[in-house]
Amino acid sequence: MSCKSVESQLVVASGSISEKEEPLVQKLPEPDRGRAWIAMVGGALGLYSSFGYINVVGLFEAYYLHHQLDGYSASTVSWITSLQFFILLVGGVFFGRLAEMYGPRPVAIVGMLFTVGGIMATSECKTYYQFLLAQGICTSIGNSCVYYASMVACNTWFVKRRATALGVVVGGSSIGGVTLPFVFSQLQPKIGFNDTVRVIGYIMLGVGVICCVCISSRLPPNKKLRKNFFNFRQEVIEPYKNKSFAMMTAALFVSYWGLVTTMGYMSTHAISHGMSETVSFYLVAIYNGASFLGRILPGIMADKVGTYNMHSVCCVLCGIILLAFWIPSNSNAAFFTFSGVFGFISGPYIGLFAALVAEVSEPHEIGRRLGVVTFFCSWAALTAMPIAGATLDEGHTSFVGLQVFAGVTMMVGGFMVFAAKMLVPGQTWLSKF
Repeated sequence: MSCKSVESQLVVASGSISEKEEPLVQKLPEPDRGRAWIAMVGGALGLYSSFGYINVVGLFEAYYLHHQLDGYSASTVSWITSLQFFILLVGGVFFGRLAEMYGPRPVAIVGMLFTVGGIMATSECKTYYQFLLAQGICTSIGNSCVYYASMVACNTWFVKRRATALGVVVGGSSIGGVTLPFVFSQLQPKIGFNDTVRVIGYIMLGVGVICCVCISSRLPPNKKLRKNFFNFRQEVIEPYKNKSFAMMTAALFVSYWGLVTTMGYMSTHAISHGMSETVSFYLVAIYNGASFLGRILPGIMADKVGTYNMHSVCCVLCGIILLAFWIPSNSNAAFFTFSGVFGFISGPYIGLFAALVAEVSEPHEIGRRLGVVTFFCSWAALTAMPIAGATLDEGHTSFVGLQVFAGVTMMVGGFMVFAAKMLVPGQTWLSKF
């Protein structure tokens, strides 16, 4: 299909041409160049202030268990951080569509206000339910708005270099995961928890403003969605008649259990083996620093060897590392090494998540389909840490059951992604896809 015919379809799909008018081609900006790079930078900053904040859930989980919420079990406290993952992902059903209907910038602005407001409210929390409402719900709604606005913007601007661009955008969340633990660990002993969280809120405000200025969409707003916001049959039933699409969603669901469990309990596990609380926060930074490279470099390779191939291999390797490396780790050196290796190998899971959906979707459907896939994965994010936390004893000393759960689910998810590729007509074991 020619470039002009594709652009014509996209403009008609956006609803910017009346059905009674002759469908004239509205020339769209060229993809993969010019404003695309500005949108990519804005998207990376959006991921810094949304998924970057979510990436440090392990830090908050460990801190709450030893301070404000030390009277609660790990499984109970984990509902706060699990809600963050859940709402960020489940919001795609709504915010992905809103970003297509009105453009990504208005959605990002609303998200920035919720994010900053929720963080500032968290700084004043004292009880479990206050943390649940401020951090678990309010901040997460904002994170979800910014996340989907950023992903929709980037997906519309890139075609040939989509995996690379998405790797850079998602890499912004890793930068947030690197810097925020250092901010927290350095400031909290000096100015206290409340003021430290406020500082993080001001950082998110500055980053969010720049994000809102930079992001844009290559496509005009989709006005048809305003009349038909959600068609269950078309957007849920029809895609899942495709066996490959259904298998890909199931694979991401299963492997999300392992990823969220590891991210959430990495610091808690190290503390139980004698690592100091302050030093354990650096594990989160090391993990996210390595993950930054793991989200960009494999993204470049995925453009050459295939998105599904790269994602599958990395998930299986993650499972092996969790079972063979994390379980026997019992020293600071081992914990630091594990966090770096796992961060790099698991980077493609997040970096290529949206690219997996984009590979089997039309450009004007990416936002909606990404929202549906992440809706299902959000339930894995919600239940991962409570399920894993239930395997711990009261003293938080035995983590083997939790580690086996994480390793097996990631490995199985990797094999399922490869199975999804094999269900695509025309694909073979060695084909690039």
